[in-house]
Amino acid sequence: MVGPLYLIGELEREMIHAAGGELHFEGPTSARYLTSEHVLQGTHISELAEPLVARRCDFAEFHCMLVRTEAIERVGPFDEALLSAREHEDFCLRVHAHGGEVWFEPDSVVTYLPPARRPQMAQVAGPPLRSSDLPFFALRWSEHWNERSTEHFRRKYGLESRFRKRVRAANEQRQAMLLPVRSPTRRVLGPYLEERLWRVLVRTERRLNARAPISLGVIATGPNGQARAKVEAMGLEPTDLLRATQALYQLSYAPRDRPSYQRPCVARIARIPNTCSAF
Repeated sequence: MVGPLYLIGELEREMIHAAGGELHFEGPTSARYLTSEHVLQGTHISELAEPLVARRCDFAEFHCMLVRTEAIERVGPFDEALLSAREHEDFCLRVHAHGGEVWFEPDSVVTYLPPARRPQMAQVAGPPLRSSDLPFFALRWSEHWNERSTEHFRRKYGLESRFRKRVRAANEQRQAMLLPVRSPTRRVLGPYLEERLWRVLVRTERRLNARAPISLGVIATGPNGQARAKVEAMGLEPTDLLRATQALYQLSYAPRDRPSYQRPCVARIARIPNTCSAF
């Protein structure tokens, strides 16, 4: 399988998100810890001392990757128990376990435009989330799905318990839903009060999300959609906190305004080489 050079933000900025990925296991097999590295993350292409070259790496990301059909047939399908996190690392680890290779190919360049979750990300972020995106986004990065995915990955690879702390980064993705209130609040209240209010807002959102993300997902996808299937599979029901969560997210959903599942992360392909060959 092959992964391109991943950029973040508009192509003209040439900001690297990952030039291949590296995984490092530490400790005994029964209680290992795993660290992952996005090579050259945050580096501008113009800052590189030497041109990037194709090489083997440990993982590529699902932003964009090229995988041979026979590789999936040999490795097996994606692990559906990984609902929101670690899925790309899991698949690449299985490719390696089956004797395959993962390659980084810098002649292929792709950028993506995620919604900003911190003010510092404004220069590399894409369009803000639409109101119809929020229910699915809240479910996609929900406390429940993030914790469940992280714990499943931890047990699958025999990782020690402190690996659970990695769920925090996944939960922070939802701050993109709240970011639009930060700038006007700062102008009105000043930076000190705005920061305190932001912490309260984030804590409140976390509590509500832990109780009601499935309900939001059902609203987003309808009675026959993917989220309804997840609800039934988990044996969960919408909770009474749905209205409170809707008010917090300021949702206005109508069936004619179907969510754009690709909207929260817009991919743009810069160039693709004529030939790529790898397992």
